[in-house]
Amino acid sequence: MGKFRFPTYSLCSYVVFLFCKRRIKDIPPEVSHFFTKTSALKHLNLSGTKLPSEMLREILHGLAINDKISNLHMDLSDCELRSSGAQVIQDMIFDINSLSSLDISNNGFDSDMVTLILSIGRSKSIKHVSLGKNFNVKSGTAVADIIHRIVQLIQDEDCTIESLSLADSRLKSEINILLNALGKKNNLRKIDISGNAMGDTGAKLLSKSLQLNTQLRMITWDKNNTTANGFLILAHALERNYTLRSMPLPLSDISQAYRMNQSKTEDALHLIQSHLLRNNQMKGNVPKKLKMQQARGMKEETPGHEEQIIR
Repeated sequence: MGKFRFPTYSLCSYVVFLFCKRRIKDIPPEVSHFFTKTSALKHLNLSGTKLPSEMLREILHGLAINDKISNLHMDLSDCELRSSGAQVIQDMIFDINSLSSLDISNNGFDSDMVTLILSIGRSKSIKHVSLGKNFNVKSGTAVADIIHRIVQLIQDEDCTIESLSLADSRLKSEINILLNALGKKNNLRKIDISGNAMGDTGAKLLSKSLQLNTQLRMITWDKNNTTANGFLILAHALERNYTLRSMPLPLSDISQAYRMNQSKTEDALHLIQSHLLRNNQMKGNVPKKLKMQQARGMKEETPGHEEQIIR
């Protein structure tokens, strides 16, 4: 296991990427000092490290004091932080003004997610957050409450978060709450909802929201059990979306859909790619008539609205 040594004081001005991939048993005395003094750090990757909450507190304390760095990307995924780590993050995250990207996926936060999300929402610097694999709670009501908090987060005008990942969370129908919210005013420009097994029902709700959304620029949504029908519904929805520019091919779902219905899958993918190409060429110039329809749609949804929009 050994003792992990942080870079010496003389290197504080030069370390841009700090990576650790080992279990840390003893807390080096220079931890807080390094993170207080470092002036070039841009990437802090502690993913997969069994990180004691006391050491996490020392790291975050040093970063909170440090006023020399900015645009820091911090990866704390798979660190087994659980409730004690969640408490440290809640206590310290607001004071770290240099943090722009935070990955805390797969840490067993689960029932602590509601309060943790509220704390992250108070940050004035975080633009991207990864929350996936932290939804292992028995009650469906509890999961729904967490998703509602996430929706409140992205709809808060004062929130700085523009990119969200809930990848590999197996939320199934619970993710519908978020999919519906994407059709209303929010701050997101990128979202990753891969690995949530939302099926064609989720694809239909996503399609509905994309016809109203003018903020999203990128969606990642593989491993959701989407069939050829789901892809075709989304393809038709993109006819009315002129602002989404990137959608990495969901290869896992495509391979399954292709085996079930090759022709329909190919037609859907061709439409999707052609609409995305159009959007990149137009650079977000939404037709005036459609822009007015989208604005009305975000304000209120009338009975039969879904049927009117989705064809």
